[in-house]
Order: sequence, then structure tokens, then C-alpha cells
Amino acid sequence: MKNLYTFKKLNRATVDTFIDEAALFFAMHDFIGSSGRSTYLDSFEEVEMLLNKEVYYVAHDVIVRRGKALLFRGRLVASEKSNLISYLKDAISQDDLRPLLIAPVFDTSPDQVIYLSDDGFHVYPATH
Repeated sequence: MKNLYTFKKLNRATVDTFIDEAALFFAMHDFIGSSGRSTYLDSFEEVEMLLNKEVYYVAHDVIVRRGKALLFRGRLVASEKSNLISYLKDAISQDDLRPLLIAPVFDTSPDQVIYLSDDGFHVYPATH
């Protein structure tokens, strides 16, 4: 399966470390699985209010299974908040919002993950 969703309209932000797309994606994916709870957000405006950091990882949620192994086949980029909001509003207005995982830039594990899709918006907070 070839993923053609490349985030062309999303300007990339510079981060201090090398981006291992698969490792960062699975850190967000596993965070959702271990969070145990999510909050449904009624509107994109609620999502905007949660975006309080300057740079975010944005991942297209595409996983394939090969035997017992899960493989990340989406893309992951870092984006500044203002550009990310514009990008998401544009995708929503064009009815082209793909399943995305969004988290403030992190080293090993995110503090929060926002899941967006055409079915709705969910936030997964840290379980401290």
C-alpha cells in the first residue's frame, strides 16, 4: 500500500533532533492505547484551545500488519502551531481530513495526543 498523503501544504518546523518517524508515531499510538481514557471534542475550536505549544508532531495514522508486526506507513512531520491550525482548517473545509495523531514535540513519550478524523476529535491526556 502506497501512502500518497504527504503533507505538502504543511510547512515543516525545525526540531533539534533527528526525526525517526516510525518511533515517534508508535510512541503516540502506544500513548493512546495506554491512556485508557479520551475526551470527545465537539468542535475544532476546542482542538485549537488545546494547542498551547509552538511546535507539534503530526502523523498520518496509517498502519499495516505484516505477520505479528505493525508497520507505520503514514508520514510524520513537525509543524509550527499557526501553520498546523491553518492546514487543519483547510482540510476540514475541503472535507479532506485524514486520520491524524498530533502531539507537542517530545523526546520519548508525549504528554498528550490529539486524534483527528472525519468522525470526530479526541484528546488523550497523560494519566498522571
